[in-house]
Amino acid sequence: MICMMKHIFWRRILFIICLTGGCCGFSGIRAATPSPGYYCFPLDMPQLLSANFGEVRANHLHSGIDIKTGGTVGHPVLAAADGYVARVTLNPFGFGRALYVAHPNGTTTVYGHLDRFTPAIERYLHEELCRQERWKVDLFPESDRFPVRRGETIAYSGNSGFSMGPHLHFEIRQTASQRTINPLSLRLFPVKDDLPPRLVKLYWFAVDTLRGVPVHSAPRAVMLRESAPGQYVTVDTSALVVGARGYFAIETTDRKNGTANTMGAYRVTMKLDGDLLFDFAKDGFLFSNTRYVNSVSVYPLQRGARNEFYRLALQAGNFLPSYRTVRNRGVIALTDSLLHGVEIGIEDDNGNLSCLSFRIRRGAVEEPLRLPADTAARVVDCSRPFASDRDGFRISIPARSLYESVFYEQTVETKTFSARPVYSPVCTVLSTDIPLHRSVSIGIRATELPVSLRRGACLARVSPRGTLSCVGGRWKEGWVTATVRELGSYCVVADTVPPRIVPAFRSGADLRKSSTLSFVISDDFSGVSDFRATVDGRWALFEYDAKRHRIMHRFDSSCPVSGTRHRIALVVTDGQGNKTTYEGSFLR
Repeated sequence: MICMMKHIFWRRILFIICLTGGCCGFSGIRAATPSPGYYCFPLDMPQLLSANFGEVRANHLHSGIDIKTGGTVGHPVLAAADGYVARVTLNPFGFGRALYVAHPNGTTTVYGHLDRFTPAIERYLHEELCRQERWKVDLFPESDRFPVRRGETIAYSGNSGFSMGPHLHFEIRQTASQRTINPLSLRLFPVKDDLPPRLVKLYWFAVDTLRGVPVHSAPRAVMLRESAPGQYVTVDTSALVVGARGYFAIETTDRKNGTANTMGAYRVTMKLDGDLLFDFAKDGFLFSNTRYVNSVSVYPLQRGARNEFYRLALQAGNFLPSYRTVRNRGVIALTDSLLHGVEIGIEDDNGNLSCLSFRIRRGAVEEPLRLPADTAARVVDCSRPFASDRDGFRISIPARSLYESVFYEQTVETKTFSARPVYSPVCTVLSTDIPLHRSVSIGIRATELPVSLRRGACLARVSPRGTLSCVGGRWKEGWVTATVRELGSYCVVADTVPPRIVPAFRSGADLRKSSTLSFVISDDFSGVSDFRATVDGRWALFEYDAKRHRIMHRFDSSCPVSGTRHRIALVVTDGQGNKTTYEGSFLR
């Protein structure tokens, strides 16, 4: 038994190392190269997608493809190839219910947002949840426990986790590194697509350096029109007059046959006078690199936008290995006033190509650079750690947290909010237009915070609209400190209001004809972080549907119904440690 436990322990450790990309540098490990015909489509349904691989999302690249299920759940999900179930997860967020199947060719397929698993896997999951007394788990069954064959039903499609509608999220990964790969560009599945991408708008950014810091202009938008299928020109066909140095960005979108959903581009190229200057393609990536999306795109333009914005230049702090060719980091430096030809190509994952051709020349243009208010300000070097502690605000920025160096700017001002009282000035660091690749630590002095509020003290982010959202943190020695992933404005607040529990039944109710027992649980600020339920003093399994703020217990249909009165107790805890307890009873 001890040897078996050690075997399982080290097997899980190795799998976790692989998940983080730790196997990438091991000698002797070969990357899997999937081939067409090895996998079957994971649904016996029309091959229609709602999202493709590598789409630009908020702070990440989409790691797989989303397959339509007709707006309904419960469709059989098929194992794409022979293998075994290597991982089973249950989480109210992320992929929700998900299966990971390892294959002999060195790949792993992932099936996310499932409604339920096959009965054997469901029993295994239920046993582990009860054994661990947890409502979310990440399980690694033995390799011989759940063998599967190509085309075998392994689960049923759903809408669990962070899903905005019924669909199947499907991925193919290299097992050793867990690097996700693009199944469509490799032609692993025949998804019909003869529609070329659509080019929406072109942008020019003038750029210079000040004390080694890149200084950009505001984007200058250039309108485009389609002159022939897949061929685009600028509306003003005369040469585009630009400054001495700068770079372009392109706004684009794509579709596939049979669906109105917008898709992402696969490859973006740019030529200057016929020479390839920039070439970026989404063949695959490690999950540790997915946040580089904020440098691949143009972050201030991309936030909240439906189309995709691609920066045709490489920032100094962008180490995503998806750039095939980048000369002069994509920056165009003109030393003469002659006409130069530019060609930008956008290719989708089925080989459809759209091209934009236009001419540029250097000339006198008024493109004011965005200079800092204080040109003597400290420089945040993107390659080095940075720390500041002044005016009651502290920040610690690890090296490689920014995609390019910036001048440090900070303001402190007093504000009030109608939603809740604040217990510090509002401290603004740098700009919300600057994305972070890594988390940074910030702290705000709150020495006058009443003792009664210190336990619930936390930091709140102030949105551009003036709304407050909790980012967590704790009070210690007069400071409230938290780790954040966004720059902008923050202040100290206190969350002392416990969560809310609303039972979906009346205490003492007769539930002999009911198959479930449920509650609605919610919190007004820091969010629900944990809950624990007991029936007659024993732990009870409840599933958490975070989208609906509901937890639900399924009665065991094999247990006889006797009309016995049972006592139920539920404790819900929020992110700042506030707790609410419910006690009641039911007949069953």
